[in-house]
Amino acid sequence: MINVKIKPREVIITGHAKSNAKGKDLVCCAVSTLYYSLVANLLNNVKKDKDIEYDGEDGHARVKALVFNRELHRCFKFFKVAIKELEKQYPTYIKIL
Repeated sequence: MINVKIKPREVIITGHAKSNAKGKDLVCCAVSTLYYSLVANLLNNVKKDKDIEYDGEDGHARVKALVFNRELHRCFKFFKVAIKELEKQYPTYIKIL
């Protein structure tokens, strides 16, 4: 199961959906796409890249905004809406904590 913890300035993702074989897991793919889109959008809306901390490895991803503004809030809000929709569609594989 993929666990997603959403805080006002941070998202932490752990686990694997295991809805299909590695490389064919569309649930993992969807969550990864949302995560990397969030990171890209956050980086696109800050003056310095060091204002955003992010890392990811197999089964774990984290992004945190060290500064905050209206645009960053919108990025996090979009992620939250999108991940909630995925959780509704795939409750066996995704859980928002």
